[in-house]
Amino acid sequence: PSHDTDATIFTSNGGSGGFLAYITPAGAVKIDQFGGSVILTGSANDVPLNTWCHVAYVRSSTSSNDTKVYVNGVLKATGTDATNWTASSSPQIGMLTTNTNYAFIGYMSNLRLTKGGALYTSTFTPSTTPLTTSVSAGTVSLLTCQSNRFVDNSSNNFTITPTGKTSVVPFSPFNPTSASIVTGK
Repeated sequence: PSHDTDATIFTSNGGSGGFLAYITPAGAVKIDQFGGSVILTGSANDVPLNTWCHVAYVRSSTSSNDTKVYVNGVLKATGTDATNWTASSSPQIGMLTTNTNYAFIGYMSNLRLTKGGALYTSTFTPSTTPLTTSVSAGTVSLLTCQSNRFVDNSSNNFTITPTGKTSVVPFSPFNPTSASIVTGK
């Protein structure tokens, strides 16, 4: 993403009581609670420009409240969070509608949300193939940013509504040799 502004990866909803996972202008990964506190912050240059990075935000359980973020399989930040998140409005990918300064400008691939178990609890090797709904812990609630259109590939089959200048391009970390733009709807 561009590091000119904060770049939203995902937000649980657009109002208080939700969370925002994003990349700061310095390239640090960060999670904030709306109307609350910072949950965790990584270091500058965790996410370098012009490079595909695998970013994983993990909350290991409701009992430990242990929250971690990994970049390319390496632990970058830890924190605690006792909130049991529920989306009271539509989750958002790549944009925070309450503040357009948080737009993600760049490419995003294979966004997967799981519920009920931590997939990563220590250093790991990121997948070299597209993500699937088959996971070692929990269930996949959302799997998107991996098709030739805006679609949820999880069993929930949520409707995804693109806004702004969002488009689908045939460019991914698994085949990063071309980036011709295809308008997505």
